[in-house]
Amino acid sequence: MQVGTFSIIKASVPIIEAAERYGMEIDRNEKALCCFHNDTHKSMSFKNERFTCFSCDKKGDIFDIVSQLLNISNTEAAARLNIDFGLHLDIDKPPQTADISRVRREKALAKAFTFWELSAFISVCAWYKVLVFLMKTFKPKDPEKPLPAVWCYAADRIGKVEYFLDRLTLGTHDEKLKFYEDYRIEVKQIEEYIG
Repeated sequence: MQVGTFSIIKASVPIIEAAERYGMEIDRNEKALCCFHNDTHKSMSFKNERFTCFSCDKKGDIFDIVSQLLNISNTEAAARLNIDFGLHLDIDKPPQTADISRVRREKALAKAFTFWELSAFISVCAWYKVLVFLMKTFKPKDPEKPLPAVWCYAADRIGKVEYFLDRLTLGTHDEKLKFYEDYRIEVKQIEEYIG
């Protein structure tokens, strides 16, 4: 395996995602039970794509922790990360400029999507609250009278907004990407309306 390949993998795969994928439970403070000793309290910390155990003094990068978790060498850990995270690198050849550019582009897209996802969720939640408010405020009181137009407007749209919230909160990564492809224009309209 070429040295440059290790750098590309390191730049492409967050250490926390790799550690969680291979069995570690990491809390929101980015702490976990250390996998290098019989830890009874969370003494391993993750920061700047590295780990440190404040109990046994182990430190390292993504390859060190994956090799420990899977009981394999660092080279085997790199090969496993390449496959499991879909990097599609030819690990037997030096990395090509195209590989480096592709990985950087994919990482930038993933970051942009994460930002969009959060922004979309906030906007759709706000729009949902507006629709619920309109439905409560203009709820028909007399079945003999025509339904208020504002109530009808809200009732007509709330189901789709609930679907949007389901996709944004419960969807898998692939489902969220599909949602982005199919509904990003409608979400943008909601964002502009909430504005």
